[in-house]
Amino acid sequence: MSTYLHRFLRTLPLLLVAVLLSACGDLLNDDADTGTLSEDEAEVLVQVVADAVAEQPEGLMADVYDVTGDVGPDGILYMDEERPGPGGRLPRLANPERPWRGGQGDFEKTYDPATGTHTISYTRAAEHRGLSKSVEALLQYVYTDADGGFIEAPREDRDQVAAVDFNGTRSGEVSGTRGREGQLEVNSSFSKNAAWNLTGVNTGTMLLVGSQNRSGTYDVTSADSTKNRTFTLSLNTDGLTIVPGDREAGTETVVTGTITYELFVEKTVNGVTEITEDAGTVELTGDEEGRIRLLGFNRLFRVNLRTGDVDRDGSAS
Repeated sequence: MSTYLHRFLRTLPLLLVAVLLSACGDLLNDDADTGTLSEDEAEVLVQVVADAVAEQPEGLMADVYDVTGDVGPDGILYMDEERPGPGGRLPRLANPERPWRGGQGDFEKTYDPATGTHTISYTRAAEHRGLSKSVEALLQYVYTDADGGFIEAPREDRDQVAAVDFNGTRSGEVSGTRGREGQLEVNSSFSKNAAWNLTGVNTGTMLLVGSQNRSGTYDVTSADSTKNRTFTLSLNTDGLTIVPGDREAGTETVVTGTITYELFVEKTVNGVTEITEDAGTVELTGDEEGRIRLLGFNRLFRVNLRTGDVDRDGSAS
């Protein structure tokens, strides 16, 4: 082997590494270029993610409260609500302390002892702070005890529940004002399905693992234009920690952990279709807020986990 060939083969790995680093640098520079993702477009993308996480738009937090809720024959009671007395029926009006949630209408429940599956359905409508929603939900629960046995009456035998397998679908519409100072009029229709596993029930600290897929339309009207979008969004988490909140302090639950997401948005403007792909994380911080980080956009955005309202949080660096 010649000396030149030997030297070339010795330096080849370093050359390959340099090429790869250069390519990665180009990709990062492209992603960070706000010319390809304007601040207005970033704001819309963040709002789509926020709606998929927050409770009022029936995002992930709506699932958190339903999967941890007290399911009975007449409805779902949540952590900060009083239980009905003997023979009492659950009121279906919205909790006045949670106006963004809405009540449960047309509630129905069945149980299949062969599979241990509790199936419930309800409708829900609410209007709060300029945003209204109308939703239909179909949810399935399997409650198991410490030995893996099915629990037929989860409200009466709440203290025996060790884990919950949850599968839910929701569809509906959300409309109202969004954006900085409410300058955007938003109309969105969506459908979503989710699969969650909740463990640690009755231990004081629960762990939620699973995923959610949400898709639909997202139309935004500003002062000078209307832009129509369709979107597909997937959320995944390896574990959100859930502990009961402080009712006197107005905190229903304390949820912490990281969610990853992938988002595909198709926008048509003047007959021209544009497709945007994005990925990032949502960090739940336990204070009923989340921190959304867009890939290639050097800012954090804060989302109110109750309403889905978004504020800019400054540089992510």
